[in-house]
Amino acid sequence: ADLRTVRRRAATYRRGVVAFTVAVAVVVVFAMSTAAVEVQKFAETAGFAWFSSWALDPVVGLALVVLMFGEALIADAGRRAPQGAGALRHFAGLVTLAMNCWPSIAADRWDSVLLHAVMPGLLIGFASVAPRFRRELAALVGDLRRQEDSLLAQIADHEDAYLRAQAERLAAAARQDQADAAAL
Repeated sequence: ADLRTVRRRAATYRRGVVAFTVAVAVVVVFAMSTAAVEVQKFAETAGFAWFSSWALDPVVGLALVVLMFGEALIADAGRRAPQGAGALRHFAGLVTLAMNCWPSIAADRWDSVLLHAVMPGLLIGFASVAPRFRRELAALVGDLRRQEDSLLAQIADHEDAYLRAQAERLAAAARQDQADAAAL
């Protein structure tokens, strides 16, 4: 591939990382907002104070989001999340899922269980998969950067060889001019 193609692909992947991050953020915000309403109702019926019942699901959801974006930043550097991050992500995801589905499970309404599982399921899924996607996209951008560096080095080598050849031609022409002038 030529330099222009490599640069265009790298720019496309970088835009892809941004678009992917924005899309995940939008899905997460919608998933958290709908899940929060259901958990708030459930927590109030369980005797939680209004603020506590309102804050319960967003706090758990935000823990997932913080983990997801922290892992994404680490993935951008090509590294893996610290030990325990996966366990915390799974705990937060399962608690969110349980809080959303429990009223429907207790009422033996399995159609409702399925509906209430959608948003937490998306949140859990994105929290688990998004860092891997980011890691792969970062690796692709890194590969393209290395290709770009290699192509630039090749261009520099060719330019150096061209400039040396030009300098040799000019030196030869100057010697010839001196020889011609001496012959006169």
